[in-house]
Amino acid sequence: MDDRSLKKQADSARADTRVLRTLKRTDAEIISILDEMDRQDAAHAAARVASRYKYRISSLRIMVAHPGGSIVTYSVFSRWLAPKGLAFLHGSFLHAGTGCVAQLISPHGSWNDVPGTIGPCSYMMNHHAYEIEMVFSQEVDASLFCPEAASVRVLLADEDPVMAEVVRAHLQQLNATVTVVRDGQEAMDQALSAAFDLIMLDLELPKIAGQDAIKTLREKGYPGYAVAMTSMSRPSIRDECLGIGFNECLHKPATLNQLSKVLHNVRQEPLFSTLEADPVIGPLIPAFIKTLPVIARDIQDAATREDVAAVERLVRTLKVQGPSLGFGLIGELAVPIEAGLIESHNLGTVRGRLRTLVQACLLARSSRMSN
Repeated sequence: MDDRSLKKQADSARADTRVLRTLKRTDAEIISILDEMDRQDAAHAAARVASRYKYRISSLRIMVAHPGGSIVTYSVFSRWLAPKGLAFLHGSFLHAGTGCVAQLISPHGSWNDVPGTIGPCSYMMNHHAYEIEMVFSQEVDASLFCPEAASVRVLLADEDPVMAEVVRAHLQQLNATVTVVRDGQEAMDQALSAAFDLIMLDLELPKIAGQDAIKTLREKGYPGYAVAMTSMSRPSIRDECLGIGFNECLHKPATLNQLSKVLHNVRQEPLFSTLEADPVIGPLIPAFIKTLPVIARDIQDAATREDVAAVERLVRTLKVQGPSLGFGLIGELAVPIEAGLIESHNLGTVRGRLRTLVQACLLARSSRMSN
């Protein structure tokens, strides 16, 4: 059965509201099993398959075309997602090569039917359950469904080439793309001209120290997440860093676990355009996304100057352009801000909404762009 026929039958099967769950365990018990499996994988890191991301959906629907023509919809607990497939736990055996359709769910609640076939089916005797892999017919963009699959864009500023390479290696292991610079001036130039989810500044950078760089960036309206890195050991250093605009302070050498926690704080659900696949609008999306960090900084800068007219103009731009490029959420967030400014001419009434709008701009992504 080809993918088109399989998806057509799956559409028909969806009208049947019966969904079968074969794994007779509570969600808490299943999560405990998955945690144990993840720990075992971590203990054998060398054997791990690249580009697999934790994807735990407690009621993922898998429509399976069994021999004889019947299609059964199963509710399964998924384990991981990759561009080429996924894994889930199931209470019964499924034959490799059997046609199926997975209903992948995005962080924003949308779903997409992805056809494929059942792959390896392994029985876990200790848990009386099967781990089953599904192989997709075509690769998918995993970041559309799993935030961990979206690479975090990091600007790393450190004069020490050895420590910079160590941190870069750790970050890349955690699915981050890293740009390395050697001094504070270059760090400021990069932060203000390119889109980064995270900047990491050594406090003792040449040309411009990390403390001075973050102060200037915040004064210019830079809204992103910033981490200080230092070899200083005085107890007050963390509070000093937080007081001048850093979000966090790490003591050198930063460990993989510490960096993982930072990326967890930074990594949020990416915002994708609903017109990503549109043949006309789709190609325009990457250029629009590149303007969003600039607009976000301009909004922050205008708000700092209490320039109501400039903020209103920028918000109105986002109100129109966002939905036009498929980012309806940006438009929805902009509407009440514009209305509030027109009514009150007072930024104090909309500052909270402005922060939310700026954050939404920074979360915009496109599968057409390299991370």
